[in-house]
Amino acid sequence: MKQKLQDAKNRSLDPTLCIQYQNLLLHEKHKKSDIEENISIIKGQSELMSSQIQSHQIHVDEQLQTHFQETTSLFSDFRITQEERAEVLLDRVEDAKTRIQADIQEIKHNVDTARNVIYEDLKADMHLADVLVNTRIDSLEKHRDDQHDKIANLRRQNSR
Repeated sequence: MKQKLQDAKNRSLDPTLCIQYQNLLLHEKHKKSDIEENISIIKGQSELMSSQIQSHQIHVDEQLQTHFQETTSLFSDFRITQEERAEVLLDRVEDAKTRIQADIQEIKHNVDTARNVIYEDLKADMHLADVLVNTRIDSLEKHRDDQHDKIANLRRQNSR
């Protein structure tokens, strides 16, 4: 066909060639029209798909944002819960320290009181022992003196 067109440049067109050329041009025009129509359809589909992709992207972004907020909230709640637990444990430790210190003070007081009672009891026992020993000594001295008097009386009677 190209050859025929080249030949037509150099000579005049015959009607058959003219009809073939006309048909070729019409055929090319239809192809171009079909291509433009397909491009228009593809462009419309592309715009629709782009719109759908943007819509899906917005939806996915919203879901991700919601999921992120929920996850952040859960971690925040978990952190708060852990902090609250730590505070409770610290409070319990402080309470235990206070109770232990109070118990230690009470034990010290009881030990001091017991020491004082024992000291006073020992003092009283020592005083009683001292009184008993002195009484016994007095009794023994009196008995000794009585024995000396008896011996002296017996010597006087023997010497007369």
